[in-house]
Amino acid sequence: RGFGFITFADPASVDKVLAQGNHELDGKKIDPKVAFPRRTHPKMVTRTKKIFVGGLSAPTTLEDVKNYFEQFGPV
Repeated sequence: RGFGFITFADPASVDKVLAQGNHELDGKKIDPKVAFPRRTHPKMVTRTKKIFVGGLSAPTTLEDVKNYFEQFGPV
C-alpha cells in the first residue's frame, strides 16, 4: 500500500536512519520518519525503535525493505 513500519533492535538505529538525508529503494525516494504510538503525545516519547516508511513502490517486498534498513542496524 505504499508504506510500512520497521522495528529495530536498538533505538540508535533509528537515529542513524534519520541522520542520513535521502533514502532510495527500488529507484524510488522513500520517506522514513519516527513512528509514534497513536495515543501518545510525541514529546512524551523519548526513544523509539520503530520508524514509519512512506513512498514505497508497489513491487517492493518486505524482504527488500528489511534488507535496505539492516544497513543501519538489526531489524
